[in-house]
Amino acid sequence: MRKIVATYPARPTPSRNEATSILRSCLSPESFWPPEHLGPQDSWLEHAPFAFWLIAALRPRVLVELGTHGGFSYFAFCQAVQRLQTETKCYAVDTWKGDEHAGFYGEEVYQQLRSIHDRHYSAFSTLIRSTFDEALPHFNDGSIDVLHIDGRHFYEDVRHDFATWRPKLSDHSVVLFHDINVRRGGFEVFKLWDELCREHPCFEFLHGHGLGVLGIGSDLPGPIRELFAAVENKEAAAHVRSAYSRLGSALSLQFSSDRQAAELVQSKAETQALRKSAALNSAEASRLLKVSADEGSRLGSELALMQRRAIELENELERAQHRAAEVQQAVMKLECDLASAKQRTAQLESDLTSAKQQTAQLESDLASAKQRTANLDGELRTQTAVTERRVIELRSTVVAREAELQAIKATAAWRLNVFVKRLAQRYSHLARSMSGLPRLFWRAAFLQLNSDKRQARQRMRDMQVLESSPLFDRAWYFQQYPDVRDSNLEPAWHYLIVGATEGRDPGPLFDSDWYLSQNPDVRASGINPLVHYLRYGAVEGRAFKLVPKGDHG
Repeated sequence: MRKIVATYPARPTPSRNEATSILRSCLSPESFWPPEHLGPQDSWLEHAPFAFWLIAALRPRVLVELGTHGGFSYFAFCQAVQRLQTETKCYAVDTWKGDEHAGFYGEEVYQQLRSIHDRHYSAFSTLIRSTFDEALPHFNDGSIDVLHIDGRHFYEDVRHDFATWRPKLSDHSVVLFHDINVRRGGFEVFKLWDELCREHPCFEFLHGHGLGVLGIGSDLPGPIRELFAAVENKEAAAHVRSAYSRLGSALSLQFSSDRQAAELVQSKAETQALRKSAALNSAEASRLLKVSADEGSRLGSELALMQRRAIELENELERAQHRAAEVQQAVMKLECDLASAKQRTAQLESDLTSAKQQTAQLESDLASAKQRTANLDGELRTQTAVTERRVIELRSTVVAREAELQAIKATAAWRLNVFVKRLAQRYSHLARSMSGLPRLFWRAAFLQLNSDKRQARQRMRDMQVLESSPLFDRAWYFQQYPDVRDSNLEPAWHYLIVGATEGRDPGPLFDSDWYLSQNPDVRASGINPLVHYLRYGAVEGRAFKLVPKGDHG
């Protein structure tokens, strides 16, 4: 028995009474339900009692099955959800095309499964026809309570499925692995199962090709924890395995008996048909015997005629022999013609071989051309990406320059200089006496301009800090704030200048208002909240908070 790295309080030394208590916790009335829908996966049929018990014990909010095929395991989960009214949302993910282990099959498997699903379980269940990776973005992190992995059974495939779906599991989640007891034909689930059992609480059933139950969540219900505790009590583990093995065997025997009964009914029907056919054949035989007696007398007359005909045929045979000699001469001539035809065929085969060699050379040239085309396409895509990045950088620079120009025009020195010029143009006799004022104004404007330039450069550095941080999500900002997208402004610049002031968030991972409310000194300083956190807050150990769902400023 494997040594489990348990996440639960240590248990006292197991006893016989404790083994009985654990067994009672791991069985329930649901364990004895008969499945309503049978499919082609005979091996999973023996795990239906445990599937019913698991749904009753865990009452999951979300259940996802990766690899459904004919749907027996999935329909077992759905049957339990429907009878227990657990308000569970169920999802089956599969391409329904098959693989090396389940075998490849046609569209009829999916259509038959869909017919049963839509009649009975469509109120809370959804069939997702895609690859496992394509379905991944449709589920939130920490949302799945039961994950059943039963896709391709190569080690790398199972490890990839578990690793990519691991972030989606909740704090009270359980993962099921089928076929952990199969060690042939490329089935390598047992390798990953051995690794995971060294890191997480687990329990394994060995019947029905093996079913592994892995505890991922830290907040599991009592019955689930009792199941994992059975690993520390050999007697309890044996009782639990024996109980579910016997329940599964009973279902398997019932399934086999029902199938044999159906075959017997079909065999009886075929026997009845054969008996009817035999009766018809007997009547036909009697009729034929009567007809044969009448035919006997007629055949005697015909025999006499045939004897006379035989004499005539002997005469014709002699004439045919003469014709045969003539035909033999014609055959010899045809053989000569055939030899000539074979020589021509050999020449044609030689020409065909040469043509094939030329075709192979042309195909090689075509492959080289395709490779060169692919290389050119890659270079074009790279150059396009660089160009797009440069356009974005230039656009940001233009926006920054425009902001600097507006800042200069907004200064008091600029406005005063414009006023003085207009006054000088209107009153020329004052121009000479005020000739020193423009230089004085321009000195003030120059000082203001240098201050504005320093501020603009600081803003550019702040914008670079924002764009290099994963806490600023450019695509998310455009999606949440269409007015920014329509204005053609760079999202980092908009958030730096006005976005934070308007209460907007830079991405789903940073709540601007919360950070300012927790840090009054930052709010008083007027610095952008995310810039402050990236430059100073992280070093000072200040905290930040995710943006609540549905609240995007």
